[in-house]
Amino acid sequence: MALEDQRGHIDIVLHGKSGTAMQAFSKMLSLKEIAAVVTYERNAWGNNTGDMVQAKDVNAVANGN
Repeated sequence: MALEDQRGHIDIVLHGKSGTAMQAFSKMLSLKEIAAVVTYERNAWGNNTGDMVQAKDVNAVANGN
């Protein structure tokens, strides 16, 4: 997922991805928690995007902005 652009990555964590095992987390995690998950995924396991996702970034994607 780190190959996705940041907004796409956030969207997948928020809403899941149909046809895969990836479930939606928007009703289980806070904006801050989702930001932390996406930041970790984008910078762990050999992914070195340098992205630091903030709750405001997650909120923007969640609200379609």
